[in-house]
Amino acid sequence: MKSNSSPNDIPSKFFKIASCIVSEGLSEFFNKCMTTGEFPGSWKIAHITPIPKVHSPSSSSEYRPISVLPVLSKLFEKILYHRVYSYLTEHNLMDKRQCGFRENHSTELAITTIYDELLKNFDNKLITCSLFLDLLKAFDCCDQEMLLDKLYHYGIRGVSHKLFANCLHNRKQCTKIGEFKSSCKSISCGSLRVVLFRLCFSLFTLTISQKHPLFILVYLLMILISICQIPLLMFFRQLLTLNYVKLTTG
Repeated sequence: MKSNSSPNDIPSKFFKIASCIVSEGLSEFFNKCMTTGEFPGSWKIAHITPIPKVHSPSSSSEYRPISVLPVLSKLFEKILYHRVYSYLTEHNLMDKRQCGFRENHSTELAITTIYDELLKNFDNKLITCSLFLDLLKAFDCCDQEMLLDKLYHYGIRGVSHKLFANCLHNRKQCTKIGEFKSSCKSISCGSLRVVLFRLCFSLFTLTISQKHPLFILVYLLMILISICQIPLLMFFRQLLTLNYVKLTTG
């Protein structure tokens, strides 16, 4: 974990140095949160630092917002992340075609899968049509209630579901530039790019690849839809028919 300061001004370096002293107390506190489904309110406040994307930014879109969360919040969310990921993997709930935010999955695997699919369709004399969808600010637009419904659908219920609801709800953020800090504002969508939200977003998009009849490969925020069921002869026949219609109507 990086050694920057968190919103509560406790640097992560402190927990590294004093780990042998505070680990037992933190373990008991984390377990208490899991058994009660409570998430501390002070962990839900993030400091947003705008970092310029270009040399001389002239608009807000030319800044990249960097969210700094409390150290204890990130530690706890990493524990939850590994528990939820183990649960999803053990029950085979993650689609094998989904490469984003998964262990032993990468851009190389996504590209190799696409390449193999292209070769297979070429051998079968099929035309492959690909549609790339780039989800702009997908994390910030993800509805929290829909996400909680997804978690419930995949078996995360009871106290665990309550813990996720408390983790996502009533989050706040403020902008900090140097020594100046704005007032805190509540957010209703997304979750400040918390550690857990990356995994939750994978679950949020999981039904796309499960329900759609086409071959779909999901990597990070890029969704590839490959239509691989068009026979070569049919494709040229439709192409010729289209050209004929253009000639006769033109």
